[in-house]
Amino acid sequence: AVHDRRRTNEVLKKMSEEEEVLVDTVAVTLPPGCCGARHILAFMGFLGFANVYAMRVNLSVAIVAMVNNTAIPHANKTEVDVCPTHSGNSTKPSEDGEFAWDEYEQGLILGSFFWGYVLTNMIGGRLGELIGGKVVFGVGVLVTSILTLVTPVVAHTSTPLLIALRVVEGLGEGVTFPAMNALMAKWVPPLERSKMSSLVYADS
Repeated sequence: AVHDRRRTNEVLKKMSEEEEVLVDTVAVTLPPGCCGARHILAFMGFLGFANVYAMRVNLSVAIVAMVNNTAIPHANKTEVDVCPTHSGNSTKPSEDGEFAWDEYEQGLILGSFFWGYVLTNMIGGRLGELIGGKVVFGVGVLVTSILTLVTPVVAHTSTPLLIALRVVEGLGEGVTFPAMNALMAKWVPPLERSKMSSLVYADS
């Protein structure tokens, strides 16, 4: 019994020493103050995902004004697409766009983004571990930004080419979420990851 008691005391003493070392390590790992590298990462990630989300949905908003609704056939001929004007109301219906895309083509154009998005979502995290999440995230946002800028030119050139461009945009943007997870795994302490991820993904 005496031997067991001595053994227990030794184990408890060793555990307390390990806890002190752990506390010292955490104190060194977490710098004092409210603005460390992890906070800058979270803020920059927040701004990055604001741009990413805007580039993902911009065409969904713009296509309403791009499509010429009077040039495409509709299944329902009894309804009109605009509110009727009343006497004394100077409001005019909005002008139609220049693209004669029917509902099927609009669905292809908008949905093609997610064909590429799904593919690179699966490999983005692994790429972030191998070559660095910062590089993967930056290249993904850069590719999507450049292709978004040339979207009007491509839309006037060819509808199939626009669909292909949207697929490549999805490929570029699909790596952003996994790459950011890889970044936070390296830069953010475990006890703060939930808080930082909430800030980073707040605008997504």
